[in-house]
Amino acid sequence: MLRATNLRTAPGDPTDRAARDRTERLLRLQSRLAASPDVRALLAALAEDLRHLVPARDRVSLAFVEPDAQSLRIYRVLPVWTDMPAELPRVRMEGTVVGDVARDGQPRVVADVRASDNLRFGHASHDGIRSTASVPVLVAGRVVGVMNVGSRAIGACHAGMIDGLRAVAVIAGQAVYAAERALNGTDQVGPVALAAAAPSEPVGDEWPTRDEHERRYLARVLQHTQCRVEGRNGAARLLDLEPSTLRSRMKRLGIDLHDARNPRKDLP
Repeated sequence: MLRATNLRTAPGDPTDRAARDRTERLLRLQSRLAASPDVRALLAALAEDLRHLVPARDRVSLAFVEPDAQSLRIYRVLPVWTDMPAELPRVRMEGTVVGDVARDGQPRVVADVRASDNLRFGHASHDGIRSTASVPVLVAGRVVGVMNVGSRAIGACHAGMIDGLRAVAVIAGQAVYAAERALNGTDQVGPVALAAAAPSEPVGDEWPTRDEHERRYLARVLQHTQCRVEGRNGAARLLDLEPSTLRSRMKRLGIDLHDARNPRKDLP
């Protein structure tokens, strides 16, 4: 789980250090994606950084719902594409794990794909994947796609991975989706979603500070949870923070829930 800080953790606790390292990796990932000029560069950055952020990485992909809602187009992150195909592979919505996640917006773990007779696993089956975990990608509260990870080991994907995977999907899924829309000239979906897809710009001679990157990340997590701070689907649980700690960070970083609720309003 991602734990930016936890007041209940003793100083020097190795669990706390590992969580802080993960937070730093997520912030670095966001910074790298912000500097990526196009989808290819985004996928390359993801391929490198996700090796340290997701425990199951024999196959990692992002799939986005097509306009007809009958299929999803797939961006494979791992294994790395030698050459990105001119036409993206597709997988059907009906009868597939990623399709189910895209439709109902709920994470899904399959410990053994061979035991799921009623579901198809699309391209993952050809890579020898035996267990998968999938989480929805949301933009402005709407499910636009799915992030899926897989392992060749049965049982390697489990429910304990979901919160950490959701934290990664907030950054990775929204960035690729926004970059794709910008490339295709489609309507933008709001500055918070687009923030990680656009190149970082220095202010004068200064590049964005760590606090600015953290502010952008927390704002995106809040938009992902539709500004819920507490509860089962709240930002505090996703970040593994006490709600009071998250509110204190929001106050320190100048994040206002009213601004986060409005996807058309820039979050500084």
